Amino acid sequence: MHEIKKRKLVPYILKDIVDIESISTMYIYNLHETYTGFEESHKELEFIYVAEGSVTTKEEGVEYVLNKGQMFLHKQYAVHIDRTNNVASKIFIFTFRFTNFNFIAIFIY
Repeated sequence: MHEIKKRKLVPYILKDIVDIESISTMYIYNLHETYTGFEESHKELEFIYVAEGSVTTKEEGVEYVLNKGQMFLHKQYAVHIDRTNNVASKIFIFTFRFTNFNFIAIFIY
């Protein structure tokens, strides 16, 4: 079995500009305490924000625990999956295409 890496999120002050070309999807999910999503990857960047509860998002084998008020930005084509941390949660997700993107992630890890 592979050991799952966990990293602590460190806030990053945004200084660069993202020019959003189009928003592909926009969802608000109310998730059950035992929710586990499915692995996916896509061309668009995916932004996830936790409005309530706690969610673990896993990107390319590394897990990031997101609590209420925290967010994460999945890279293009990165394989990722989300699950709740034994608590009902509400998340906001949107995927978008961009023309100018000068930073890698909302959090440095």
